[in-house]
Amino acid sequence: RTDCPHLEGGLTQLGPFSAGENVDVTSNSIIRACSTENDVILGRITVRSGARLIFDDANYVLKVREIFVEPNAELIMGSPTCRLYGSIHIQFFGTTGTSNHVNL
Repeated sequence: RTDCPHLEGGLTQLGPFSAGENVDVTSNSIIRACSTENDVILGRITVRSGARLIFDDANYVLKVREIFVEPNAELIMGSPTCRLYGSIHIQFFGTTGTSNHVNL
């Protein structure tokens, strides 16, 4: 495997999190398995323009109400030359809305 985003230097580790917490990703950040250990449901994760949210290669569950990736931001799980072997589950909680847009 080459060019693995989760192995880059200088990544900001997110977490641990509190129940209902809204997370603003403003720099190149990583979610690791240890960030999600306390089994809380997050509010909203917002990946701001110019930032990248990178998922670690591990087994974990991320529970969240919503994830919003702004224009010029990235949500990354592996790369074409770096397949992830971990079991990453993202579970969304809340009620189903009647529209297909996100309120900012």
